[in-house]
Amino acid sequence: QVGMGDTREHLRSARRNLGLFQHHDGITGTAKDLVVVDYGRRIRDSISLTNGITAQSVQSLLWPQTRRHDNLVFDLGETYPGHDLLPEQTVLDVRGREGEGEGRAVVLVNSLAHSRTQLVHIRVNHHTVTVTKGGNATQCQVNPVWTSSLSLSPDTFDLVFVAEMAPLSMETYFISGTPTNDRGSPCAVARIQFINHSPPTSQVFATEQFAGDDFVLSTERITAVFSGSTGFLQSVIVGGVKVGVAMDFVVYGVTGAKDKSGAYLFLPDGEASSIVTNRQKASVSITVGPLFNEVRSVLDVVTHSVQLLDSPGMDGHCLALANLVDIQPLTNKEVAMRLVTSVENRNGEFFTDLNGFQMVRRQTLSKLALQANFYPMPTMATLQDSAVRVSLLSGQPLGVASLKQGWLEVMLDRRLSQDDGRGLGQGVKDNHPTLEPFRLLLEPRLTEAEALPPLMYPSLAAHHSLDQLLHPPLALLPKHPFPLPPPPS
Repeated sequence: QVGMGDTREHLRSARRNLGLFQHHDGITGTAKDLVVVDYGRRIRDSISLTNGITAQSVQSLLWPQTRRHDNLVFDLGETYPGHDLLPEQTVLDVRGREGEGEGRAVVLVNSLAHSRTQLVHIRVNHHTVTVTKGGNATQCQVNPVWTSSLSLSPDTFDLVFVAEMAPLSMETYFISGTPTNDRGSPCAVARIQFINHSPPTSQVFATEQFAGDDFVLSTERITAVFSGSTGFLQSVIVGGVKVGVAMDFVVYGVTGAKDKSGAYLFLPDGEASSIVTNRQKASVSITVGPLFNEVRSVLDVVTHSVQLLDSPGMDGHCLALANLVDIQPLTNKEVAMRLVTSVENRNGEFFTDLNGFQMVRRQTLSKLALQANFYPMPTMATLQDSAVRVSLLSGQPLGVASLKQGWLEVMLDRRLSQDDGRGLGQGVKDNHPTLEPFRLLLEPRLTEAEALPPLMYPSLAAHHSLDQLLHPPLALLPKHPFPLPPPPS
């Protein structure tokens, strides 16, 4: 037990709020603005309370001599400035100080009951950095931090390193920003190329203009082809098998009939249209390094990124996708991400999960209206044929459809001006910038299947990838620039 006076009450409050969020209007967004604001404030406060409990628990387990809860040494690596704002990453001061020994200690907490090896991101204030664990250097890379669409922060950097964590463990890594030391070679620094945008000046990163058609990024396991004009994914090669995966973002309008889309109803005006036009070209950045590769496309309402990680863990087996969505400039529009794959799924068949484990067969029926072919996707949607399986793993519940063969279309956000007459009494206009992470997993079959069974089960790789997406390791950063007491042996 941890000797903290208010811990039990804080945990009870967070649990009660969690129970409140399970209300059917809370999880679907069909609540009035003032209720949504109350939900947001409650979840922000609950996250703050549970983060404090986590930091206190880790400190008491690693350093029992610092049990006093009013003298916390660690803090979680992100803060929530407001319920309607994205979390801000804490910047670790790694510049060398006399007497700091190995450097600044960062504690990683693995909440999973199995070991994991994956890339971990820490914000630092110096680009010449070394990472060590147990006196041994760890492979690492320094990437840019984007302050706006395609502007680089001059004094904040994204440090990426390979972390190995035992089941249900706490692992301590040391980060030093001393330019000259005997702790190993400094981290590699990424290179950056730009498309449809002038390269910014940087004293740290080598920047240049990209000129050419489609381009390729590769890791030990994955090769991905991207469009030279939009930066969108075009195809992926895994295990020698090439799979077409053309990415696009589309927008649905609102029907002109009497009944219109609202908080409860989705009544589009027809098929969706692409948001990428001749008038709106994507501004693209390409970040390349030995561990971390990223293609980032900036559009008016979506900032889309695809990451290829050269990691020995499960995160090296899939593509990491992320969409920063802000549709506040739009009116009566619904935005979706569309993947057009080369998978030949028969009879409009695809699969979604019910609870993160059980998969349900879905079928697109042309006799139904377009909106009737969308289904809930709590965490996963899958297309498959006799040669390959493509799974989209989601960090948040969304709606999904497979309107044509090889398609997966995922709803991202909606902004609607009118009430749909189902009881809410208002439109959906409380949108805020929202970060939505995904994983794209492609699995060629070892032997081509003659007939596909009516049931589908996620592979072990899909389970592990989903675990890493939904339960990332917690990073605890030191709050003060003084050396920590040595942990008990």
